[in-house]
Parts: sequence; structure tokens; C-alpha cells
Amino acid sequence: MVAEGLPGAHVWRVARLPSADGPAFVCHSGRPHVTTIRPRTFPKTCQPATSTIGTGSDAIVSRPKKRLKEETIMGRTVRIDFISAALLLSTAVAVAAADFCMETTVDANMLALKGFSLPGKGACKETRGFYIFGPYWVTGMACGSSDGSHITFFQTGASGDGTIMITDTFALNRTALSGSGTECSSGGGFCFPNTWTKIPCSPSTVPVP
Repeated sequence: MVAEGLPGAHVWRVARLPSADGPAFVCHSGRPHVTTIRPRTFPKTCQPATSTIGTGSDAIVSRPKKRLKEETIMGRTVRIDFISAALLLSTAVAVAAADFCMETTVDANMLALKGFSLPGKGACKETRGFYIFGPYWVTGMACGSSDGSHITFFQTGASGDGTIMITDTFALNRTALSGSGTECSSGGGFCFPNTWTKIPCSPSTVPVP
């Protein structure tokens, strides 16, 4: 392709060369100066030629349609991956936010642990929640035994007005989801044995008193 009528009465020639990463061009003007250029990096000294090459100028300043199509597909793939990751994350958060409920035998109370699931073998998790009747607010920890047989809970708490302090310690059998332990209260200054058994939370997200 030849472009004439440029400043200095020079004749500029632009030849398209094959390239692995897109079209390359050689620009020269009869002087001992040759420049290999890529799309979007056309030297300023060759800019006048782009205005007179016609359809050739599109090839100079534009990337190949095939590459654009590939990049567009890659962009869509990345966006889809981000959306998929966000959906998976929201699902995981929803699962992790489920409440865990247990009923006590002696005093027929219900313990609701907010956003809790049982820890794995040899792992511990924080517990936070409340006994419905009272209410009594509790916080503590639950640790799964390394042999996978049970989960030990230890919690401390207080009545809604803060005048009564309580503690409870019990081991929940991982298979039966039931176990026994001891509950203590400063209200009467005594401790008594109790049993905790997992029950379905009703509703599934227990309202906070």
C-alpha cells in the first residue's frame, strides 16, 4: 500500500507483515529508517500515512476481529466466573447462618445457638445464643473430639437483667445428637445434672428475644 502527498514530498510505504501476536507493519520513506510497528503503536512520524491509506488504515489502528472476539469471550467467561463465585459464597453464608437448637430435659428449656454448626473432629467453634425461657444469654465454645465421637460444650451466661449467672458443660454424642452434663446457677447457688438433645429450630431462624 502506498500513500503519497505527505509532508516533505516523501513517498511512504506501509507493508503488512505476518506476526504471531497480530498484524505488524513496516513504514519507510526512502530514508535509511525502517520501523516495525504494532496496532495502537503507530509512530508519530507515520501518522500522516494513516489518513491516506484508506481501508489499510483500519488494519493499522485496529486489532484483528478474531482477537477481539476471543477477548470478548474471555471477558464474558471472567464475568460468569465472578457471578458463579458470588452465588456460591452467598449459598455458603446462608448455610453457615442456620441456627442450632437443643432442648434440656430437667427444666424443659430450649437453647438456641445463632448461626452455628457442629465443629469437625479436633476443631473448636465459638457459641453464641440464648435459652428461650428467661431469657438467659450465653456464649462459649464447642470442641469436637479427635476421635469424632462427641462434641463438648462449655458456656457461661446471665439472665436478661444480669442478676443471675449461669454455666453449663455437657458432651453431645455426635451420632445420637444428645448428651448429658451439668448446669449451674447463681440464683439458688446450686448445680444440677441435665440432658441436652438436638431438636429442629422452630422457626428455622429463631427470633432473638
